[in-house]
This record gives sequence, C-alpha cells and structure tokens, in this order.
Amino acid sequence: MFDMEDIKAGEKRPVRITFKATGTESLELKIRTRAEGTNVIKETTADKVEVAVKEADLSFKSLGTEETGDLVSADVFKENAIAKFEITANRNYQLEELKNAKMKIKVEGNVEVDSIEKDDDDQDVKITKVNDNSNEYEISNITLNRGKSFNIRLKTGEVSDDDEYSAKVFDIKSEIFNEKGELIDSHDFTGYVVKPELTMEQSVDKNKTYLEEGEVVEYTYKVANVGLVSSYTHFVFNAPEGSRILSEEGAINTVEKDLNLEPFEEQEIKIKVEIGKNNGVDRVSISANAELYDEDGEQIYETNPITQIVEKNSDTRRKEDLVRQGKLQLSDEEIKSLGIQDVKKEDEKLVRNYEITGKAWDDTNKNGIYDEDERPLANVIAKLVDNSKNRIIKTVLTNEDGSYIFTEVPNGEYSVMFEYETQKYSPTVYKKNNVQDNVTSDAISINRQDEGIKQVAVSDGIKIDFQSKSDENLGLVNNNTFNMSLKGEVTKLRLVNGDNKNDITDKKVDKTVNKFKVSPFTSGNSNVEVEYKLKVVNEGNVPGKITKIGAYLSNDEKLVEGQNWKLEHDGLASSRQLENEEIAPGQEKEITISIATTMDKVMDKVLSNRFEILETSNNLGVKDVNSVEGNNSTNEDDNVMLDVIVNKDFTIIFVGIFAAIAAVGIAFRDKIKDFRKEIEILFVKVKAHSNEKYNDLADHLAKKYLGIEK
Repeated sequence: MFDMEDIKAGEKRPVRITFKATGTESLELKIRTRAEGTNVIKETTADKVEVAVKEADLSFKSLGTEETGDLVSADVFKENAIAKFEITANRNYQLEELKNAKMKIKVEGNVEVDSIEKDDDDQDVKITKVNDNSNEYEISNITLNRGKSFNIRLKTGEVSDDDEYSAKVFDIKSEIFNEKGELIDSHDFTGYVVKPELTMEQSVDKNKTYLEEGEVVEYTYKVANVGLVSSYTHFVFNAPEGSRILSEEGAINTVEKDLNLEPFEEQEIKIKVEIGKNNGVDRVSISANAELYDEDGEQIYETNPITQIVEKNSDTRRKEDLVRQGKLQLSDEEIKSLGIQDVKKEDEKLVRNYEITGKAWDDTNKNGIYDEDERPLANVIAKLVDNSKNRIIKTVLTNEDGSYIFTEVPNGEYSVMFEYETQKYSPTVYKKNNVQDNVTSDAISINRQDEGIKQVAVSDGIKIDFQSKSDENLGLVNNNTFNMSLKGEVTKLRLVNGDNKNDITDKKVDKTVNKFKVSPFTSGNSNVEVEYKLKVVNEGNVPGKITKIGAYLSNDEKLVEGQNWKLEHDGLASSRQLENEEIAPGQEKEITISIATTMDKVMDKVLSNRFEILETSNNLGVKDVNSVEGNNSTNEDDNVMLDVIVNKDFTIIFVGIFAAIAAVGIAFRDKIKDFRKEIEILFVKVKAHSNEKYNDLADHLAKKYLGIEK
C-alpha cells in the first residue's frame, strides 16, 4: 500500500508498479483505491499477463574504446583502437544453478579478437579458439546461479576513403547452451568502425593583399571534429619567415597544441603575429598556414596558405626617399636602420613604384559579396586613370581567376575604370556594409562619353602614398534574368456517380474555404474530380518556353480522360501543351488538369497534388535564376502544392489549414498557456509543404482537432 498526492477531479495520473516473476504462471493484478477521509473503495482487475521465465538470458554491453571510454554511440568505434564489450549470462535466481553451460562467440568483419577475459575465481572455465582462421571462440564449463560476465577486447581495423560512408561493419554473435547442448538464448550485436574526421578553417583579421613591416595581424583557426568518434590531434602553426608570434610567454616562432575533440566539438585558436622587417627589400611575400597531426605524428590535415605581400613601412620609405634626395639629414645609425644602400647619390627624379590589384566576378546571387562558389570573370578591361591629369596611363585584362594588377605605379591620385558587356551586366551592390573589403565591389556605373563608351564602372579615388593598394574589385550581376514561376488554383470540383456529374463549385471559387451540401448517400463510392488551373508566369527579363510541365499523383489518383496530359511513371503525369508558345517577360500562360479519385461516403478525403516545371528553353541558353527544373524540390517557385480536403459534411477547404487554425486561435492560445505551466514548449517555423516530418504531423493534428481529418 502506498499514498499518492492529491488528484484533481477529472485528472489522470500514471502509476508504475514493478513485479519480479518467480515462475512461469500467469499473473492477475487487483488494485484497490480509497480516497482520503472516505470509506469509498473501488476495485479494478487488470488483464492477465503471461510471464515467460528463461533458464538463462544473454545481455550485451558496449564499453567504448580503451583510451576514450564511452562514445557518442555505443556501436561506433574508432579505427585502430581497442573496443571493449561485456557479455553477461543471467540466471533466474529462483531456479537451480545451471551447470556445464557453454557459450559460443563469433566475430565477423573489420576487427580482430584481442582477448576474452574471465573472472579470477572461474578457474574451471575454459576459453578455446575454435578455428585459427576465424574469430570464433567457445567458453565451456560455465556454472550459472545468478550471472556470469566475460569481457571481450576487439582490435578495430583501418577504414579507407573508398569504404561506403567511410565506415566498416562488424558483427558479434553470442549464444548460450545448456548441458544437453540445447540453445537457450542468443544475442547479436552490430558495430561500426569509422575514421576520425577533422576539418580546419582559417582566417586573418587583416584580409588584404599588402601589409607593412611591423604590422600586427591575427590568424584564427577553427578545428572541428565532424566525425562520430572522439579524436586526438596535434595542432602546429609556424610564424611566417621573419615574423614572430606574440604570446603571454613573449615572442615565439611556433604554436603547438594538443586537442582532444569529442564528436561535433569545435575549438578556436587565435594567434597574433607581428610582421617582421624586409631587410632593406621593398616587397616580400609571406605565407601562413597550420597543420594537424595524429597520435603517430602523421600529418592528417593542412590548410591552404594565406599569402600576403609585406612592403616597407610607408614612413620608412618616405624618409628613405628624402635622404636619397638630400632633403633629410639622418645619423649613420638611423640610415642603417632604414636599410638605405646608397645615401651619397642624390636623385631628384627618384620614382618609387607601387601596385594596385583587384578582381572581377559574376555576383550570381546579387548580394554584393564575392562568395566562394561564384565565378571569376576573365578578360574584363581594367584601365588605370591618373586623376590629376584625367588620363588613362595603363590598361590590363583580368586573368582566368578574375584578378588584375597594375605595377610600377608612382605616388599619386588614381582610379580604376572597368569596361564590360553593358548589355549583359551591371555593377553589383557598392561596398556592402559590414563586409570585409576583399570580398566587396568598389565600383559604380557612370557614363564616360569622351572615351566613346556609354557606360563604364569606376572605382573610388585611390591615393598611392608610399604604399600599394589592393582589393579594388568589380562585382557584376547578369541582366539577363530567366525566371519562370508556377502558380495554381482549384477551379472546379465535381462529384461523379455513374453518368451523373454534379459540379459542386461555383464559377467563382473562394480560394480559402468553399462549402457545399450533398447528401452523404449520393456520395458513397463516387469519384471526385478536381480541376486545377496552372499559371506559368515569366518573372524575368528573358523570353522563354515551357516545354514540359509535371503533376505528381498519389497511388489512388488518376488522370481524367480527354486531356493534354499523359501518365509517365511512378505517379508522374506530364504535358507539353505549351512547348511551342513563347512567354514574354511579364506574360503568363494557363493550362488545366483534372485529377480523379474515389470518395468514400464515410471517410474524409484529402487530395494533395504538387505540380512542377520540368523543362524550359530560351534563345540565350541561360538557366532559371532561382529554380532547377525537374529536381522535385518543394522550395522553389517552379513548384506549387494545392490541397483539397473534403470532409464528411462535404465542406471543401482549399489550402486552408492556417485559416482554419485562426478560427480556433483564442482557444488554442489559452490551452498552450495551460500546458506551458507543466512542460516546456518550443515553436519552430518551417516552410509549408516541405515534406518535413514534424510539419506534416502538425498539419495532421491540426486537421484532426478541427474534425476535418480522421
């Protein structure tokens, strides 16, 4: 007998009661309850339960790998490691001890048995390898009263990159037999051997081509374990030649760190580096990268180097020029520190040369940022304009990687003028906010009539003052935008009984809810025909054709005969009705389709049909800007989903679940408030009709709550 807390009227509370079986007979459970302060007793008899008690029962426990212990998953292990397991034969304590029991263990797959261990007091127990060519063992002379455990150690093998999912499978089969050789119980275990998977990202806070002597930059490395097993790695970063790493211990040349990363764990390492001197050279190149090593000292990962150019400090160059020209007097020590080789020669015409660099790219997503997957543009004309004279002094073409460089540029005021296909491209967003300079566009469109060019892109003014300039970039967006979208609506619903066709819908259809009344007796086992109107809209600026449209049907649906549609395979129907009709920008074309299904007179009927543009064409050969034709994706505008729900009172709701929810919104809100007093509730927004598991479940529950779905 035990007491419970107060129970409110109408409240239900679960009670868990655990019993230990002492035999194989059936159990009958009787429960009596009495409310405090009353003599009211209620007796309930539970269903009989058949309880089977085995002589012995095998249980299996994974202990993880030797060096790391339990892992993220008890069936996933690292390659070249010792995996540990415990097999226990359990004996019902009410039964007599089981003598001369035998256990067989067979291991198959990418592992080797390292050892099978028994307790020290089990001297009579024998462990024998059945076959030298296999991982098959026999444990004999086992006496069981309560339980007997054995530890198995397996040496996992290597996993190659060619293995499926970068994993190998192994199986452990264990069986226990009584003295008569009868199988009592067995247990199968499947495990997976995987490779550690580490990634490393790198960045630098001053992401520019040119640095100065003595400048401090900060490199950031993010090391992540993206695999299923914990992983050790040794991180190494060496300072660029001539530079030094700034640390709490002072200036050092190398950073080394041991990292033990759990699955899906990431560690960030920040390293500050003071750029060294050029030893009198105007310009030197430096590179920085990091490496990861495994337990054996083998390199497993190396980042691509971050390469930058170090120039003499601009103030140093200025002083050097003045000394060479005899306009500044310095001591021998000062002159030596500047790295000036010949101070006696006066040169009034001394010209110090610098560089201006940048790149051009196709900004396909039009966000004003040079993304890694975007295409560099070659053969874009870049002209260097001397702003003091309004004269073009150099002309170059961008390379295959989209880059250009102006060399031997003296101190002065300049700008870069770009010539491009103005009919095809326009400059992208100018200097995107809160984005690093190396991935933004620095040019705006202007008219330059004196060059005979109607339109060019020109950068901001560039001041060369004893220092080179990088990242004078041009991002271009394609003006030829091909964008075909698909829209649709339900235009007619028809109930068909033999030759009798009853149109339910009016000519004017409410796009959210359309109610109609039909006797349930006339609708039993009838066909429901739904007519959909599909609209193809050209939302781009390139004319094109829709050569093929598809409709996805469920198993119980079929096409209504007499249409320009044909069934292909796997529930896909298609039409080429519009393939010869060119659709101009802003224009739309319509096509209809009718789909039939059987209506049960009792059950609700839900028709959910999706339509997609499968094939397109245009004279320019450009792809749709935001859709991939025929990819069966619900997240693109060349797809449309249309739902029709026929409930038992023959109310039809067109794509109306959220409208329906709104009708009970207040009651729903109040119920949620009550629930939140007891449990935590998190709302997550997902795209409708996305085939997301829990979104579909939410739709189902909402419809069920409203009484429009069984």
